[in-house]
Formats: sequence, structure tokens, C-alpha cells
Amino acid sequence: MTSDLEIVIEIDENPIYEFSPTINEASIVASASEIERILKSNHVNPAKLQDIYEITIELMQNILNYSYGHSTSEDNKKQATGKISLSYWSKEDVYIISTTNLIALNTQDKIKSKIAEVAGLDNKALRKLTREKMRHRDDKHERGAGLGFIVMARKSSKPIEYNIKAIDEQVGNFTITLVI
Repeated sequence: MTSDLEIVIEIDENPIYEFSPTINEASIVASASEIERILKSNHVNPAKLQDIYEITIELMQNILNYSYGHSTSEDNKKQATGKISLSYWSKEDVYIISTTNLIALNTQDKIKSKIAEVAGLDNKALRKLTREKMRHRDDKHERGAGLGFIVMARKSSKPIEYNIKAIDEQVGNFTITLVI
């Protein structure tokens, strides 16, 4: 992994835009806004555009907040390493967003259980789960309300796909893929 977030946008496996900002709070908004601008200029369905925007921000926040080995900038702001890819498949008219970042392997059981919790739930059940989590705040933490995978599942047209591959005994690559 490099010290930057690499962002690639492609159509049918052909990159149309790539950039590599350092991921921090400011670059999350700037990157998501740039992706939104590119998609708007290509006349993307507004509903899909909103889903892509929200998922992009959620995924980049996850990289920033949970990446193994994140660092702090000179102005005491958190920054992290990762990769996000947005692809459009014209035959299926779907967008695929995928991110990869390093995680501490001792967090993989928590990740797996959170994804399993939303797997197979329809939108009605996901809305109910959101209300329950907001009421009980069991998963609330200093970085958010713990609703990330619920938001992703609600916006994705297929179940969340993920892979955790150990690099060594402590660190692994975490890849998550969503279809919109």
C-alpha cells in the first residue's frame, strides 16, 4: 500500500479517471464530490448518483477510521492508506465500488459479524435495524454511530461481498465490493 488513497473510475474495465489524494477528512469530501461531478457530466441516473456518493463517503470513512497503520498529519488530523475503485458495466447498467485497505486481523471477527448481521435483509428490515441501533446505540463509538454496513446494504443492489486476506499474523488486506 502507498501512503495515499488511489481512486480509479472506469467503464467496462477502461479507466476514465484516476487520482491519488492523501485520505483525510477533507479529501473524503473532495474526492466524493469529484466523483459526483464526473458522474453528473456523464448523466448518471440521479438516484444511483446519490447512492454512489453516499457509499463512496462511507467506504472512505471506513478506510480513514479503521485502517491498520493510519497516521496523524502535522496538524494532528488522521490520515490513512487505501484504494477505492468505481467501475461502470454498461451491459448490466451497474456500478461496482470496491475498496481495499489494511486492517488488524484481530478485528476481522467484528467485521464479519457486522456484515453477517445485514446479509439477506430487505430494505424494510434494514430500516428497522437502523432504528434499533439508533435507539440502543450499542455500536456507537467516537468515530460514528456504527451504521456503516447497514447504509451500504441499503444502497447496494446485491449482498455485500468482502474478503480478508492475512498478510502476516497481525495484518490483513480487507476488500469490500458493492454493486449499485
